[in-house]
Amino acid sequence: MGMLSVRSEPWARVELDGLPLGEGIIAARPVPVGRHVLRLIPGEGGHAPRSLEVVITAGRVTKVFADFRNARFRIRPGE
Repeated sequence: MGMLSVRSEPWARVELDGLPLGEGIIAARPVPVGRHVLRLIPGEGGHAPRSLEVVITAGRVTKVFADFRNARFRIRPGE
């Protein structure tokens, strides 16, 4: 297992491979190793949902930062 952390502005509902993961900040959630599709659905502001591919590495935390207001999406591989 690896870990996934997600922060977004504004807050978003988070899905991993089509399954709900949570809302708002997701802090170090255990996730199976491998490639996954992360879908972020903003809760306000009229922004379009965004899908990103993330790669989870064993024993590491992959961090996702989503800034819908400035259209900036960053994935920091496992640390």
